[in-house]
Amino acid sequence: MSVTPTTVQDLVRHGKLWIDKSHNVRLHYVTAGSGNKVAVLVHGAPQTWYAWRHTIQPLVDAGYRLIMPDYRGAGGSSKPVSGYDKWTMAQDIHTLVHDHLEVREPITLVGHDIGMMVTQAYALRYRDEVASYIGMEAPVPGTSQYEEQKGSKELWHFNFHAARDVPEILTEGKERFYIKRFFDDRVQVLLATSARCIDGEVGGILKALEDDEDRQPAGA
Repeated sequence: MSVTPTTVQDLVRHGKLWIDKSHNVRLHYVTAGSGNKVAVLVHGAPQTWYAWRHTIQPLVDAGYRLIMPDYRGAGGSSKPVSGYDKWTMAQDIHTLVHDHLEVREPITLVGHDIGMMVTQAYALRYRDEVASYIGMEAPVPGTSQYEEQKGSKELWHFNFHAARDVPEILTEGKERFYIKRFFDDRVQVLLATSARCIDGEVGGILKALEDDEDRQPAGA
């Protein structure tokens, strides 16, 4: 019999794991359920594990043990200056799943948006450890569609955000304006994917930033 919790926090457990102490890289992750089947859910950008909140209860009820990391650079995980190639990010998650949580059976692997690119690398690198794979909401690297999308003017922010120091310098003191304007231009995307939405407004990301600490356990 399924018990519906008051909030998603009643379902989940938070943890943090050192991936690379020499480079001060630590992953925040959330787990839920205790079923025999294991599913690893990797969020997109700009998101955290919380993007999966509406899927947690149904998957737990279906008998899954869920592992939902914040990949490096997102949410409660470390933000190092390097290591953002998808091969390395996949290795981060494998260290969490295989070495730390000691999952030995093949997993169901799910990736959304940028997380899909991370999970694709995971499935290629650790293919014998993946029972099934679901990728969504992003072009597949190595395809013609991916190459076409890379040059799209609508994706200008990828190169802008990737430039070292430039985004920080240009938006310093204007962070709230920049984030709000950025998502004003993408209101439908925000309403579909933000961690927290305010009724009738574009403000979910801003609200989520303010609430991040409230969602973390004490001392995490």
